[in-house]
Amino acid sequence: MKNRTSRVIFIMCIYVLFSLGIVGQIIIKDSNLQGETLEKEKTEVSFQYIWSGKWQSDFESYITDSLKIREWLIPIRNQIMYSLLKTSPNGNIVIGKNNNLYEEEYICFETQIYLPMTEDEIDILVEKLTVLDKSLKDKGKRFFIFITPSKAEIYPEDIPDRYLKIAPDEKSPSTYNLFIEALEQTDIAYYDSTQDVRELKQTVEFHVFPKTGTHWSKVTAAICAQKLSDTMEEQLDIDLPECKVKYQECKEPLHPDSDIYNLLNLLEKPDEIYYEPIIEITDAGKEDYTILARGGSFMGSSLNSLIHNGYFDYSYYMENTFAVCPEGTYSGNFDTYDLLPIQEMIEDSDIIFLEVNEEAIPRMSFGFIDYLLENNVLEKP
Repeated sequence: MKNRTSRVIFIMCIYVLFSLGIVGQIIIKDSNLQGETLEKEKTEVSFQYIWSGKWQSDFESYITDSLKIREWLIPIRNQIMYSLLKTSPNGNIVIGKNNNLYEEEYICFETQIYLPMTEDEIDILVEKLTVLDKSLKDKGKRFFIFITPSKAEIYPEDIPDRYLKIAPDEKSPSTYNLFIEALEQTDIAYYDSTQDVRELKQTVEFHVFPKTGTHWSKVTAAICAQKLSDTMEEQLDIDLPECKVKYQECKEPLHPDSDIYNLLNLLEKPDEIYYEPIIEITDAGKEDYTILARGGSFMGSSLNSLIHNGYFDYSYYMENTFAVCPEGTYSGNFDTYDLLPIQEMIEDSDIIFLEVNEEAIPRMSFGFIDYLLENNVLEKP
């Protein structure tokens, strides 16, 4: 009798799951899951394809990814892992102390699990920047570097102990410190926002890097953008608009304040108070400048806010693998600089701007510096 009851319960569970799957296929329209997903195409059948075993594997992946009930099951599973097991359902995201979320690579750079650059490597990088600076000045243009901090740099106290245990006890000079020391020996104009963010952390009620984000908060970015503008005015001898930055509490997080929390695909909403910046332009007077900007995602919420607030007449903007250029020259993703009208962009720009996060100094500008120098872009008329 007991075995019969167990079989009935088992069959009923299978029936419920099967029914949920059918209902899900009908009522779930579009995927709300966050992260990188690739839509599987139906596979064409051939004898060789079946004989190799690849068709069976690809068809299984296609069926699995096509099941819309995943929209319900994945968040349930992820919430159990996150809340009960204190485990991240995303292998690239680390749950730190106080539920502070990190991307693992930032932790590894901060703790020197990944070895820092050597002085010689820093010297080579700064020499390239010095050549670039001189070449641009010879063409009557201005060159500026914007340095941004990482979350692990600003909140090292919440890094999990398991990373601290495998990190070297004796630390070498950090890549960031070596880079700043080398820049100080040049005439290159730059703004390092790291110290300002450290000081801001001690004086404001909000997290300068939200627990739920890998980037600095929208408010932190706006405050640093204001200081960036002031520094550019001073060091480049230019005239840009003036602004004041205030902030207020908001109901929902603004991008990128919950970017990596969203990637966990949980049922629960983030438990954090979020703020939004209020930017007031106090002096709109400026000179006309075209800026060419190359950098990463930290540039998107800082320099980009200046661009959208009319600080520059035109902008050629390259963030990670995405480029936006005015007048229809190019907009979209790119995987090689040969796709872009770099020569035209350089000639048309008054300011060449590079943003680099302290964690990304070893790969600064994603090959853009080398491209300019190796292709003699700045030597062409």
